[in-house]
Amino acid sequence: MFTPGRGSCKDCEEHYKFKHKTNPDKYPNDQPPCILSYECPFGKPTLTVRNGYIFDLYQKCAHQQIMAGMGQPIGIIFQSILALFDIYGIIDTYERREIFEKIQIIDHIRLKAAASDLVNKRTTKTNK
Repeated sequence: MFTPGRGSCKDCEEHYKFKHKTNPDKYPNDQPPCILSYECPFGKPTLTVRNGYIFDLYQKCAHQQIMAGMGQPIGIIFQSILALFDIYGIIDTYERREIFEKIQIIDHIRLKAAASDLVNKRTTKTNK
């Protein structure tokens, strides 16, 4: 099942093909939006093939978050990344380190964006 922001590009592509097949009037094109506009509407950045693979791995463990007392995410659970290594048979130490570090960078960017959204919402509420 495709979930925007969590599925892979292949899942998205199959999702839009299915939507077109089942409802061609509402969905006249069977291509995902990123093929038509060169930009993913679900926030996936344009990446090299290697980094695209790492981003797909990140999406698989992105919902495994350490949560603060008030329900705010403060980071990704490292064991979820290690579990992905075991599931996908990634055994090379250098490759594991590279993927681990890149997933941490992606998560840091996501947390920073979420924090700025939260600050903007609080600022808007106090200005009213």
